[in-house]
Amino acid sequence: MSFSLIVKPEAEKDLQEAYDWYEEQQSGLGDSFIQQVDQVFDQLLNNPKSFQKRYKEVRINLTDQFPFGVHYKIESKRIIVLAVLHSSRNPLNWRS
Repeated sequence: MSFSLIVKPEAEKDLQEAYDWYEEQQSGLGDSFIQQVDQVFDQLLNNPKSFQKRYKEVRINLTDQFPFGVHYKIESKRIIVLAVLHSSRNPLNWRS
């Protein structure tokens, strides 16, 4: 089954904020962060159900080198990314 990936505007904002913060710390680090998130997106597209449900229908896949989780749900043939949150943040923040 082929899935499409939809990144909600809120999740795009999360990504931009994290990218900007990492770039302020060290030039190029933001790019490394985005590469890690892209790898997570690829994993989701290849096998979206391999990550457990954490909040009702919301699943989380963690990046390898950065403390972030991609929060998503599966609807039919679509993977909807709701948030990309730092692991120290309240995971229920994606609701607001």
